[in-house]
Amino acid sequence: MPIEIPIRATERLCQTRTELRSQMGSESHAGLSNGTPEE
Repeated sequence: MPIEIPIRATERLCQTRTELRSQMGSESHAGLSNGTPEE
């Protein structure tokens, strides 16, 4: 089934993108909170 291969690849790419976005978002949020204190 050649259709299943690209679907799996797409799902993997989506998961990787989501994970990267989550990691970057967390790091950016923490960096902003620590680097720029609200006063």
